Amino acid sequence: LMSSGSNQLGNGYFPSLDLTLLSTTNPELNPKIVIYPNPTTQFVKISAPENQKFNVILFDVSGKLLLEKKCTANENIDVSSLAVGSYIFQVIETTSLKQNSYNLIKK
Repeated sequence: LMSSGSNQLGNGYFPSLDLTLLSTTNPELNPKIVIYPNPTTQFVKISAPENQKFNVILFDVSGKLLLEKKCTANENIDVSSLAVGSYIFQVIETTSLKQNSYNLIKK
């Protein structure tokens, strides 16, 4: 049981935690940049208003690096060898270093 106004939770003691949001220094990409198809079975593409160049980094949910690749907009990125599941797909624009992360679902 949790008593109000204390750090007591059940039978254990938890010191107060500082849960302030950490600031980010990486600006986000243009919101018109999307990855598709998502969910996917074989490949994914990056849709962008201009023919930009990107660094793509793919992680599993535990943070293990699975893929790191340079590509351009609308280029096929092969994900057919991945197991069914959820992945973190990070897209970094090569000149501005702006980045977005997406949840990629492999069917």
